[in-house]
Amino acid sequence: TGMSPYCRHICAKTRILNFCDVDSVKWSSLGYENAHGIGFKRLKSMIYYRESKTLRTAEKKLNKEWDHSLVVSETERLLFKERIGDDVKVLSNGVDTEYFSADERVKSGRANHNSIDVTSNQSLSCIFVGVMDYPPNIEAVQFIANEIIAILPDIKLTIVGGKPTSEVIKLSKSFPGKIEITGYVDDIRKWAHRA
Repeated sequence: TGMSPYCRHICAKTRILNFCDVDSVKWSSLGYENAHGIGFKRLKSMIYYRESKTLRTAEKKLNKEWDHSLVVSETERLLFKERIGDDVKVLSNGVDTEYFSADERVKSGRANHNSIDVTSNQSLSCIFVGVMDYPPNIEAVQFIANEIIAILPDIKLTIVGGKPTSEVIKLSKSFPGKIEITGYVDDIRKWAHRA
């Protein structure tokens, strides 16, 4: 949706806007999470709520300007209908399974998804992929580190994604040898195949 202003004047028989998800709801949730804080946390809450209101207005306007609008899931469609008042179509995300295939890894014996024994001394490798300055992603990796990695000795986590904040970087220092942070990578397959 961020690119939609640049496409307003494109002449096309049909114009379709992919919202992906309802951004105004995400910002509203961030505002709620910080609403009971003091000082900077309270200021963040006010900024998040303002952004939510601004985005909601933009989402309504954009939905009227385009011929068709899409979101990524039925849950997002229902949120859109509730918050914006209009119905949209669902276009789910997909994965190119050939491009991301681990078949070569399985054939070579480096991985066998059918015989992983979590009780063995074999170290398990997990991956988290996402932009790492986005608050829900930060919260997710903190949870994984503190609630899973901290109590299971043979699990390693690789956090793959651009813009890791100091909070994210701190995790690798808190769990040396158990958490690796790559920052932005051009191709995640190498990291995904290790997991």
